[in-house]
Amino acid sequence: DEGKLRDALKFANACGALTVTERGAIPALPTREAVQQAIVQFAA
Repeated sequence: DEGKLRDALKFANACGALTVTERGAIPALPTREAVQQAIVQFAA
């Protein structure tokens, strides 16, 4: 389903964007809530 793929790509992109804002591997991993909040905040 194209909609599910689009949602997964949007989530992965937001996760990657948030991850590179912190130092370290594990400490930089964002929570699901943080990713969802970023998607809402930066929706175009």
